Amino acid sequence: CAWIDAAHAAGLREIEVGSFVPARLLPQLADTAEVLAHARTLPGLSASVLVPNLRGAEAALAGGADLMILPLSASRAHSLANLRRTPDEVVAELGRIRAARDASGARTLIEGGVGTAFGCTLQGPVDPDEVLRLRQALLDAGADRVSLADTVGHADPLSVSRLFERVRRLAGERLSCAHFHDTRGMGLVNALAAAETGIRTFDASLGGLGGCPYAPGASGNVPMEDLVHMFQCTGYDTGMDLQGLIDAARHLEPLVGHGLASQLPCAGHRLTKHAPPAGFLAPGEEAPSLEGFLFPATYDVGQPADADQLITEQLAAFEANVAAVDMAYAASRNLTRYDVLKIASLVERETADPAERRVVAGLIYNRLKAGMTLGIDSANQYANGSWRELTAADLEKDSPYNLRLEQGLPPTPICNPGLASIKAAANPAKVDYLYMYAIKDDPKRRHFFTADYDEFLRYQKENPYS
Repeated sequence: CAWIDAAHAAGLREIEVGSFVPARLLPQLADTAEVLAHARTLPGLSASVLVPNLRGAEAALAGGADLMILPLSASRAHSLANLRRTPDEVVAELGRIRAARDASGARTLIEGGVGTAFGCTLQGPVDPDEVLRLRQALLDAGADRVSLADTVGHADPLSVSRLFERVRRLAGERLSCAHFHDTRGMGLVNALAAAETGIRTFDASLGGLGGCPYAPGASGNVPMEDLVHMFQCTGYDTGMDLQGLIDAARHLEPLVGHGLASQLPCAGHRLTKHAPPAGFLAPGEEAPSLEGFLFPATYDVGQPADADQLITEQLAAFEANVAAVDMAYAASRNLTRYDVLKIASLVERETADPAERRVVAGLIYNRLKAGMTLGIDSANQYANGSWRELTAADLEKDSPYNLRLEQGLPPTPICNPGLASIKAAANPAKVDYLYMYAIKDDPKRRHFFTADYDEFLRYQKENPYS
């Protein structure tokens, strides 16, 4: 009931609170009567229930439901699996439900929901003419309104537009609702296509929970919070508190014991701001001086006689490289110039092949997106196979780094990346993962990256000792 309270507080005014089905078949819904009783105490809420037959409808009438929905499958195979009746037998059952409703004097509305309207995993294609026939049969049998459902995710925006337009021409305002599942990732675009035909009521579920035990492969309904976000972004006034829906969905994950199908509980709505990953600058935070990036002798600037001239000329060469790189993409990801150079130093040390640098940078971006921190280390530490920050103890050793101390500069955790690595870090390749192969027992520890699996297999074949 807390779940329903949270959804109601976020602005939902029609909630399907349960289903009057035999408890031995779906024990999760055994307390539907109690949940319905609670829902009826919430001001302005229309509480609906699913009813598979007359007995379920009698329970809904006794509980004072505002709406009862009788599901009918346009697919004969799914209808027999789900309700153990043919579609026409379900139509006849709705007629009996209408008679019982009228005899009771209740004001409960009856909706006939035509499921598998776009196809079925058991039967295959469903003829749109059969959907129209069953829609009319439900209205003739006494349904107050009808809805169309893509129970198993077969629909696409074009088929949605065509079918809803045909049904609306015949049923008018009595076509009340669209019901989509996100089984194949098209639930939201299908909902938008239905909205463009005039539909204004949609079935959805917090977190994208749900499914159908009698429809193999079916996922949950379109996530409520994602659906509301999409409609708000496209100019529709939903009347919903989007953040309230997101907060309500976030409370579900520990209850159901698995991750949610929706995107917004993780990402937030599009105006949500996130803190940058640990170790990276926040937007607007001033970056350290570029002097903090220098290690001597990585640019060919001649051999000046003193350390002052060496550092000055290296700094000038480094500044010129940085100025030559377009940082627009990195800025769109809330990365500063300082962040880009951190990534560039990782790329520089990971691969010597300029062709590989953008894919390596892409993998680093993926780690940042996942909130993983990046261990930035000095070039000599990397060569020794150690991943840690440069310390004062490292600077006591005889090395070019001591030039920095002589100039009163702080030690730096970053090597001096070249122009190719800076460009790669500012504009990485779009990759999800990389394949790496290395030469076995190679004293130079040479290795190679590729995002192409076929190329990886070719190299393995050509280099059996890799």
